[in-house]
Amino acid sequence: MKNTKFFTDFTYSLEKFPSSLKATARIHLKKALNGLFNKLKSENENTNLIVGIILKVKLVNGSIKSLSTLRKGNLNSFSKFSTLFKHLLNLRSEHLSKDSDERLKAVSIIFAYHIFPLDYNKDQLMEDD
Repeated sequence: MKNTKFFTDFTYSLEKFPSSLKATARIHLKKALNGLFNKLKSENENTNLIVGIILKVKLVNGSIKSLSTLRKGNLNSFSKFSTLFKHLLNLRSEHLSKDSDERLKAVSIIFAYHIFPLDYNKDQLMEDD
């Protein structure tokens, strides 16, 4: 049996400018998400495709933290993903700073994504929202 990956990672590097999670939400998140959406739109003509995305960050200490569960939308759902992920980054920044003596900085934003088949049951999309 062939082992296939369900998710594909899109990584937006912050290596030159590691940022706190709040700064990442304020400055870098829209640029990173825009990069993902531009990539997906260039590879897929149909903007009604359903895409599932999990937001992760890689921290300066090398750990990778998932900041969201799988969220689904289509390629026209940029503002939905942007708003949700921005809020999650801000919430997690408060949570992670309490768990650590140092302020953790992100060195990359990672979007693990999956494009669902065209015959995917759209009713399931509404149930998750």
